[in-house]
Amino acid sequence: MIKWLDIKETFRNRRFILFTLIFPLGWYIMIINISRAAKFFDVSNGALWFVVACVIGIAGNSIVTFSKKISETQQFYRLQSKTSHYAMKHWLLDQVVVQSVLNLSICAVNVLVGSLLKAITVNLSLLVLIILILGLGLYLSVIGFLIGILVDGDTISALSMPLSMGYDSVGHIHVR
Repeated sequence: MIKWLDIKETFRNRRFILFTLIFPLGWYIMIINISRAAKFFDVSNGALWFVVACVIGIAGNSIVTFSKKISETQQFYRLQSKTSHYAMKHWLLDQVVVQSVLNLSICAVNVLVGSLLKAITVNLSLLVLIILILGLGLYLSVIGFLIGILVDGDTISALSMPLSMGYDSVGHIHVR
């Protein structure tokens, strides 16, 4: 139940939609159109750009969105594990499922657009690429989880903005 609520909440998150779906997708469409206009588009470039677009979205989801969510909810789940049968390991397993579904949805959107633009061919090689990308997504989710545990939400928000240094007025990074 918690898994599906997390997924629903994430799909309602404007930052998730913008930075992990729309921006990588926009980049993907732009680079395909530019390469076709410049007459250097081929199938291997299409596959490479598909991977890059997926990794951009998955990295944004796994490191930024996920770490912020972990930072904001970890106290609740620690209390939950002490007062109910919902143990921390159950929470971690639920988060693995949630991240896998979100990362798969990022790949699915890119597959759909890549197929519509005839930039990629849906075949066994693409399936292997997606499986490898999802494996990378789990690895990046572990990094995001550790960042969420170690760094407070305000600092994560500040670090996720490209122009921000993540420092407070005294010049220190907030670390727990």
